[in-house]
Amino acid sequence: RDKEISSRTRIPTFYLAKNRRLAQNFSAEELNSLLIDLGDLEADIKTGRIHQQIGLEMLITQYAG
Repeated sequence: RDKEISSRTRIPTFYLAKNRRLAQNFSAEELNSLLIDLGDLEADIKTGRIHQQIGLEMLITQYAG
């Protein structure tokens, strides 16, 4: 499975396997929420509502706890 994803996305299988293991620490709902929050953060950064580093640090803190 990782080999097929790797060939289509050009992401090395090592990274895919590592991220798959990390993702197992979260529920599907948490991962979905994280993707939504990342999209919101990207929009906030691009529109100048928040500084990139501060926004990313806040997001990491939110999901690391």
